[in-house]
Amino acid sequence: MADRDEIPPLPPNKTVVQVLMDYMKYLRQCAKIYISETHGTPFWKSLEDEVLYVLTHPNGWEGPQQATMRQAAILADFIPNTAEGRSRISFVTEGEASLHFCLSNGLSINSDGNDDSGVVIVDAGGGTIDVTAYRKLSDHSFEEIAIPKCYFQGAVYVTSRAKKYFNGSSSFKLLFLSAPNTWIENTKHVFRQDDEPHHIQFASQRERDPALNIRAGRITLPGRVVATFFEPSISCIIEAIQLQKRIAHFPIKSVFLVGGFSASNWLFEKVRNAIEPLGIDVFRPDNHVLQHVLTHPVTGKPVLSGFFAVILPKNTRVTESKEYRRSFRAYRANEDDFNYPKLDQVFSYKGERPNPKWLSDEPDEYVVECIVKADTSMVKPEQGVSYTNGGLRIFYQVDFDIILLFGLTELKAQIAYMENGIEKRGPATVMYDNDASAA
Repeated sequence: MADRDEIPPLPPNKTVVQVLMDYMKYLRQCAKIYISETHGTPFWKSLEDEVLYVLTHPNGWEGPQQATMRQAAILADFIPNTAEGRSRISFVTEGEASLHFCLSNGLSINSDGNDDSGVVIVDAGGGTIDVTAYRKLSDHSFEEIAIPKCYFQGAVYVTSRAKKYFNGSSSFKLLFLSAPNTWIENTKHVFRQDDEPHHIQFASQRERDPALNIRAGRITLPGRVVATFFEPSISCIIEAIQLQKRIAHFPIKSVFLVGGFSASNWLFEKVRNAIEPLGIDVFRPDNHVLQHVLTHPVTGKPVLSGFFAVILPKNTRVTESKEYRRSFRAYRANEDDFNYPKLDQVFSYKGERPNPKWLSDEPDEYVVECIVKADTSMVKPEQGVSYTNGGLRIFYQVDFDIILLFGLTELKAQIAYMENGIEKRGPATVMYDNDASAA
């Protein structure tokens, strides 16, 4: 359980029901827009009064909490306040939902139904850690074999501890009050080692303060400090699994980590290292990661920043005719913004890692070689909907490939995109420092 002071209060003058109602209204509006634009408004109108809703909630919630959620659904216009309307709402626990998620992503547990071993599903989410133990029966159904548990030690508490650390220093506090919170969210997913310095990109490259160990908008922290932000949550998961092992009616043979927080390799490795010596295998389904790590500063569309997308692997032999390409997706708040050229930096990696992935891991090993200026005005944008600053916003996206040719004396670039199922190409310009400043 988290410390009570780590749980943020409700918004001013808002009740729990009102907060749930606002969130459900947003979800319903998103569904309405998507279905109406994809299948037509008549199709939405034909089904909106017959939709069956299945709502998930943390393990341990029962009738009173479900009644609160149903009341919010009524106020959000999910259903009418009638007996027939209320019957269109049903509930499942996070543990049940996670079990179905694992089954749909290749979970294999006691395939013949004759083994009495069990599996623990750990749903590591944003707010809670939900832990449930199951075994498979001979009729291929599942039953709980221990009392499910819920703990307030999800990913938001890592953020809370990081903020508390920086707020403990007056210098850091003033500095980070003006910085976006996305740098903390990014750190949760890329941190992997506590015996190496960890570089956190929190501001533009112009920011520099040697006294605070800040260079090019990056602050360097000892890995052991960053690890303390995770430690209570990781310990909670390990102890919860050990508890399920002790109280389960059948032996536990495997653990499956799901949920957005399980995307943290540091969390996964620490849990696996602690649990596998007990004779329990620890896994993550292939699609364990959901898109909720960072918020795009313009549209609110979830994105990852600082990822190193390899176009030309190290020690690759090139020829004049060989093309090297990588797919990209660009987001804009306004459709007309795509009429302006898009500038992308091309980095080279000078380090020794065979599969470098994150600029923040070894910031000194990445060098900007050039900038590719691509004209995306000919690519037809697709419209989408996002939720930003408490409201719905329309955004636009384009998908395209950057193609580089390294075999010539001079580096050449092109842009490729699909139009009516046919690949089209356009020119792209390779610019260097002097060219970029002039542009």
